Amino acid sequence: MKSKLNKFLLLIKNKGIIYSFVFLIIYLLRRVIFTNLLKFRIFRLINYKFNSDYKSFKIYNNLNRSSTFVDIGANIGKVAEYIYDNYSCEIYCYEPNPAAYQYLKKKFQNNNKIKVFNLAIANDNKKRSLYLHKDNKNSENNLSLSQASSLSRYKNNVDFEKSIKVDCISIQKLLDQFIFIDTLKIDIEGYEYEIADTIIKHKHKISKITCELHKNTNYFKKN
Repeated sequence: MKSKLNKFLLLIKNKGIIYSFVFLIIYLLRRVIFTNLLKFRIFRLINYKFNSDYKSFKIYNNLNRSSTFVDIGANIGKVAEYIYDNYSCEIYCYEPNPAAYQYLKKKFQNNNKIKVFNLAIANDNKKRSLYLHKDNKNSENNLSLSQASSLSRYKNNVDFEKSIKVDCISIQKLLDQFIFIDTLKIDIEGYEYEIADTIIKHKHKISKITCELHKNTNYFKKN
């Protein structure tokens, strides 16, 4: 946000106030129009094709309409929406952050193929502390920083003094609910190391695993 503001101030300096504000209005109108177009699946599919942000999503090409996709750390559903738009398969989203969960729930409320659960994934079913981003000013209601939330207090961008209690489901219990998982996507901000052993023991029932790895976690502090 700060870099965009600096660019706008530089534009005012170089082009003048009137030109700069006309440019700003046009930019905002384009953003509004684009955002509204993305409410429609056909335009999202076009966006996936030409937007480089989705290039890495091609890794999910093993899916089809009869697949099962489990999204651990779904956040606001960017991956889940892509999967549904392209494959229309069964999708299970797990997200512990309250703000992100409410966003997910509203986003997919009319889609019966996407199930959303307000749960963190751990090694047991106990409540745990979810640590929030160190710049989080509005506690659990801050959606913009929700993707950084972690069960690991040692993650480098969280504040161990800023946390909320969340419900958990053990990775064992989660895996027991499925006969077979075509793709298990994991993005749980440093806690992936804590559940890795259980997942490996059940690799026979998972076709593909995608996982974002993080440093500076509780795992490395203990080992």
